[in-house]
Amino acid sequence: MKAATAALGGILILLGIVGLFAGSLILPHERTERGLGPLRVEHQETMTVPVPPLLGGIVLLCGIALVVMGAKKS
Repeated sequence: MKAATAALGGILILLGIVGLFAGSLILPHERTERGLGPLRVEHQETMTVPVPPLLGGIVLLCGIALVVMGAKKS
């Protein structure tokens, strides 16, 4: 159980660092507009979701707390 807590904390630390430095998530999406037999019209659009630095900091602190809790011995 302690190893799982520490692993989850490590993942949260990585996500927090990415959230702090990237500032936004870019989600590509490919969509087919029209299709007529073998001919299809497709276009790719990207959606940008802003991530506030406060949220990245909170996730980072939660990850650090989980790693510390996972490293403690009972």
